Amino acid sequence: MRLHVSLKASLGAAFGFLALISAGQGVVSLAKLSSIGTSVDAISSNWLPSVVAANNVKAAEADIRIKHLRLLTPTKSATAFSEDSKLLATSASEFEATRKSYETLISGEDERSIYNAFVASWNKYDAATVESMQLAEAGLMSEAAALIGSPDNANLYDNARDALNRVVAYNEVGARRDAADAMAQIDAATATTYCAIVLALVAACAAAAFSLLRVSRPIQAMTGVMSGLAAGEAEIAVPYGARRDEIGAMASAVQVFKENLIRTRKLEAETADARLAAEAQRKAGMRQMADDFEAAVGGIVGMVSSSATELQATARTLTATAAETAGQSTTVAAAAEEAG
Repeated sequence: MRLHVSLKASLGAAFGFLALISAGQGVVSLAKLSSIGTSVDAISSNWLPSVVAANNVKAAEADIRIKHLRLLTPTKSATAFSEDSKLLATSASEFEATRKSYETLISGEDERSIYNAFVASWNKYDAATVESMQLAEAGLMSEAAALIGSPDNANLYDNARDALNRVVAYNEVGARRDAADAMAQIDAATATTYCAIVLALVAACAAAAFSLLRVSRPIQAMTGVMSGLAAGEAEIAVPYGARRDEIGAMASAVQVFKENLIRTRKLEAETADARLAAEAQRKAGMRQMADDFEAAVGGIVGMVSSSATELQATARTLTATAAETAGQSTTVAAAAEEAG
């Protein structure tokens, strides 16, 4: 069984499909943009600031060690020792502030575990630093320098610095991962956009072809048929009568007009024939009347002519009788004269 779809439904479906493609592209693009925004936000608000903050902690840590070693120089005067002590205290304050700035950026247990390893090593190293400062303040500069420069404390410092390096690497990996995710989302959004564009173009071309072949050309053909019918071309064929849509309905209506035109033409021809037959009958009747009149008049004329002939004969008879009478009268008169 063939499915008949109206033009309204077909065109509505075509434009609905185009709208669906546009909406789908918009939804996918918004989702991809949201994901890209999340990745970029993580990079800009967490990973990169964490890298910067961790490097600042490393720099502050190195600054403390450098100033601490400078402070423990054996030939340093009391004034220089006091000034270096103040500088070391300032560096320690800046180090703590830098640590707190970084700690607010820690995300996830993995990063916190790495940072805790740094804290454990640094706290032990810092305890040795405090002890060495106490020795230095007691005038035991060599012992203080030996303590802070011992292999154990050097390893603690290196372990703390290595932990900070791992913190930096962890955040750099996270930044690269989110950057890769953002690029993947961009590529996916681009591919989706290209697909949507291709689908939209295909749908638009299909809709245009459908409108041309199934709507525009049939309407143009029907317009030509109606113009021909208006010009009186009753033999013109009406196309698309088999279609079960609006064009088919239009063709059926035009077919009715054509049949009415043919019927009107037939009635006009029949009327003309009837008029000609009536005219011929009228003329025949007139001729018959004329013939009858002529026959009647001819009979009357014949009768009149016959009567005239009879009257003429009678007149001649009377004339002869009168002449005879006159002759007799003359004879009588002559006889009378002779008798007298």
